[in-house]
Amino acid sequence: MNSRLLFLCLLVPLLSAHADSPPTKPPARDNDAPAAVEGLQIEAPYRAYQAAWYQLWQQWRGDAREFGHIRFLEQNFDSVAAGEIAQPAGTWGDMAYNPQLHVCAGEWQHLGDGSDARPSAQSLVRHGNAGKAIRLTRAADGSGALSGLHNASPDRGKYASVVDTSMTSGHCTFEFWLMRKTADSAVAAYLQGDDRDFEAGLRVSPGDGRISYSVGTSHGAGDWRETRLALPAGKWQKFTLDVDIDHLRYSAITGDGAASGLWMDVPLSPAKPRSAEQPGFKEFKSVLFVPEGVPGNVTYLDDVAVHWRPSAPFVDRGEKVEFTDDFEGEGSAASWKLPPGCGISSDTSFGPGVKSLRVTGGSPVTLGAPHPLTAGTRITVDLDVFVRSGERGLALLPGAAASHPHSTSIGFREASGRMVAGVSSGEGFWQVWNDGSWKPGTVPVHYDVWNHVQLAMNEAGVGNVVVQPVGQVAAFVGNGRSVGATPGAEVTLTIDPSATLGHLSYYDNVAITSGARTQKRPVGALPVLNVPVLVHLMQSATQPALNTTLSVQEVVRIFEKVNRIWAQGAIHFDLQPVVHTRAKDLTRMARFTQDADLMKAVVPRESLDPAAINVYYVHEQGPNGFYYGDAISVKDTVRLKSVPGGMDDWLARDTAHELGHALGLVHRQDGANLMASGVTGFALDQEEVEKTRIKAAAYQARKLEGAYK
Repeated sequence: MNSRLLFLCLLVPLLSAHADSPPTKPPARDNDAPAAVEGLQIEAPYRAYQAAWYQLWQQWRGDAREFGHIRFLEQNFDSVAAGEIAQPAGTWGDMAYNPQLHVCAGEWQHLGDGSDARPSAQSLVRHGNAGKAIRLTRAADGSGALSGLHNASPDRGKYASVVDTSMTSGHCTFEFWLMRKTADSAVAAYLQGDDRDFEAGLRVSPGDGRISYSVGTSHGAGDWRETRLALPAGKWQKFTLDVDIDHLRYSAITGDGAASGLWMDVPLSPAKPRSAEQPGFKEFKSVLFVPEGVPGNVTYLDDVAVHWRPSAPFVDRGEKVEFTDDFEGEGSAASWKLPPGCGISSDTSFGPGVKSLRVTGGSPVTLGAPHPLTAGTRITVDLDVFVRSGERGLALLPGAAASHPHSTSIGFREASGRMVAGVSSGEGFWQVWNDGSWKPGTVPVHYDVWNHVQLAMNEAGVGNVVVQPVGQVAAFVGNGRSVGATPGAEVTLTIDPSATLGHLSYYDNVAITSGARTQKRPVGALPVLNVPVLVHLMQSATQPALNTTLSVQEVVRIFEKVNRIWAQGAIHFDLQPVVHTRAKDLTRMARFTQDADLMKAVVPRESLDPAAINVYYVHEQGPNGFYYGDAISVKDTVRLKSVPGGMDDWLARDTAHELGHALGLVHRQDGANLMASGVTGFALDQEEVEKTRIKAAAYQARKLEGAYK
């Protein structure tokens, strides 16, 4: 067992005793006056978990920057030795993240030594020129499965033994290599949150090796749908499942380098509540490989990897550091205007150090130095916040205090006292300052635990808020706008605790930065090329068929899926602000034999952006879409013929198809390919990827030269 987990397990008796008895110095209660509070006095087990989680998450953030993802589980099986497998369970490996190796190797179960049908490591058949691979054999009793686990939790529900956070947001990929020994070989592979979850999976059938995908759980296995592609016997092939956890869908590709699409955006079921107090999470943390078919058939498995890219709603901190304070220095108190009862305390802290800012209720705490709102610049404050619920004992488990009158707000105020941007813990849910009042949110407040809070604000008073409680992934709370924000005005960071009797809150690691607003780009195996796209929603007084019914929000959704398709070529289409374009009125009702001629006649030349690909959405036209050199035209009433494993969003697929033409591709006859006409396929081959990247690089160069608006 990982030493970090063992240390926490040894602390379980202390935690259990603490849960049933009051602390030595009780924290504030509803009937306590603030002056009577003697301090929080967090005990060692409580502090140990939060410190361990802080260290782990800091390293995971570093891994994400270095590798482009968190190496959630990786195993090539080269070091599996029969003598190291714990029997009779057949367990081998490490279920926790290893900070020295920057990876979790996984705890693998049901391994054998090769003398029976249990999975075993062998070196005769493997992917690559060295090492080992796993031999999966279908046993006569139906056994022979291999499972790999990263012991993780979606929140603090397993704080006594688990520090690692399971995959509950963003994207994750599940990669593995398979080889069927004979035509009888068959296997199913799953990415799971628990051992009853079979909805994110891939199956290779016996016989022709046809590949299927799961659409749910059926009788303890996947509910399968076939694709047109297959895995021949005797050939190593790579498979990748791409799971969009935020939007509950998953896709798959096969191949290494330029890959072929298998399916796209298959829905996943939503999370189920774990209890009345604890919310449910859609989580993934383990993999499962199940040999199928006739007894005795063999499939080989190698190079398994699960990589995680959590949702990253936090913005990058500005390059200029305006102010920092971890409250460890002697002069910390001098930077703040502190009312009576507030000050630097060693009751608790978060991260390195032992001190924090302790605040009691009733009066605001302000930072002494103001900061100017400069055009084109964003001011960001990051800090850690701990709000006591008022319950007598500390409750680390989530959901113990779902709501409480004790609250705090953090924001930027002008010299007049007017709030420009802010965030408040409200009564149970985080809220954002918007148009002069607090806008309710849906992200719950976690009391009695540290929360990292980020408030980012631009010169117009538009603020974005993100919160991350200890033990969980970050959540975007929302954004708000301040009516009448004064450009160039100076603002001051202010903390406003509630005036409720017994209020107690703590603040640590305050950092205020400023810098130019930037936009993050996706990270992939190839360097990502960013292609600017200007979308026009067409309107016409004389040609009703041109009046599109699409909204800006629908365009944004369409391009989210377009970019998922083109991620296989590491091409990202940068959507500029969508514009409504009025078609030129035709003086006479000319007859056009080609739709392209009509578009050339009605599109105002001044509306075209020469540095971007221009896409015009209309309501109706002959073909679904076309590219005529100057621009793309797509109708919002697209109709396509579905193919197995194809895309269900016809409008996004056809837009992606026309963008392929704009990048130099021609039609294909293969229905699974993106460039096939009139169908829902979305795959690209290596030659197509290489060709489109040449033209995409030219668009990116225009952007870098300043032609991109």
